[in-house]
Amino acid sequence: MVNIGKISYLIIMFIVFTLIVFFLSFLNGTWIWFRFILFIFVVIALIIFSVILSILGPSKFKYRLEDWDDTTQYSKLDYDKEKWNVVIDCHSHTNHSDGKLTVEQSIKYHLSVGFNACVFTDHNSLKNLNEVMVMKEKYKDTFMVIPGLEYTTYRIHMCFLGITEWDCKNDIPNHPSDEDIKKAIEKVHRMGGLVVVCHYPWSTWGINPRMPDHPTREQMYSWGVDLIECANWEDDISLIDYASYEFAKTRPNIGYCSGTDMHEPYKAPLSSWTLLNAEKFTEEAIMKELKNHRTEVILKPEGLKYPIKHKSNIWFNFLRPLMIFGDKLQDLYLGGKMTNLDVSGIISWFGYFFIVFIIFEVLLFVIG
Repeated sequence: MVNIGKISYLIIMFIVFTLIVFFLSFLNGTWIWFRFILFIFVVIALIIFSVILSILGPSKFKYRLEDWDDTTQYSKLDYDKEKWNVVIDCHSHTNHSDGKLTVEQSIKYHLSVGFNACVFTDHNSLKNLNEVMVMKEKYKDTFMVIPGLEYTTYRIHMCFLGITEWDCKNDIPNHPSDEDIKKAIEKVHRMGGLVVVCHYPWSTWGINPRMPDHPTREQMYSWGVDLIECANWEDDISLIDYASYEFAKTRPNIGYCSGTDMHEPYKAPLSSWTLLNAEKFTEEAIMKELKNHRTEVILKPEGLKYPIKHKSNIWFNFLRPLMIFGDKLQDLYLGGKMTNLDVSGIISWFGYFFIVFIIFEVLLFVIG
């Protein structure tokens, strides 16, 4: 909830700024009001454009399939390869939502960092399905491609594994009720799919949690969710979620897994891999193991550095100042390591910009 006191503070700040402009108008004339209004619009436009650019703008690197051909620089995972024959990522994104890689590039990426299977879970979208099915056939002997989607809302994120249809426009409310979430889980099960609860730390930790009314682990367990993420490579709060790991490990009828949640390779430190022992290297056999919660995980809480080098993107470098600014605004909005963007954050940003405006007006008076 928004703090009423901070809103009052924001209003007071705006009144103070307006009074300063009013007094400056005696020095610089009434045109200052035009410049003041223009300044506010420019600042708002700059903030919006920077955030959009940081999300949809060019990648930092140019990604090519051959970039991932040499995997010798990646230290091989240490696990019993006779016992575990599948290393799977249950949560990953492509350029069909907000990821930077194509499906095939993502497959090559996953192979280079130790996986041989992945569920592609773009946000509220199955637009990747045609490409997923083509790549599934192309890589069937070396890499298992499984369709899915991430049910992304303001209350909860869940990955649906092994589904090929969903009414994304009408069946994913912005803020689902308990009943909406239960119905979604039941629907996935009727379709033969599985449900994973995503990144509890990212969603619920911090001073001001991103999702303060996120369902608890006990609620999700009682509603029949299949798996819970105990690690997430993109989580800016904690790469490893030991609480979810212990929760799933000590209860029947629920399993644990990990996800890269990869949007762009260089941003995600390598931290966890899910291991399975499937009877055959098929989607059906892999889904069977996940459904029966026969999983193990490799956890690297310190995070390993991404080992592959890519060519720099000149367009990213050109737009870098704006994209960095947008990233910082996103960090505040998304919570960073501590908290969400609140009214204090808004006051700070506008305060800095307004100081620049005041300096400009004073200099204009002095020069004039």
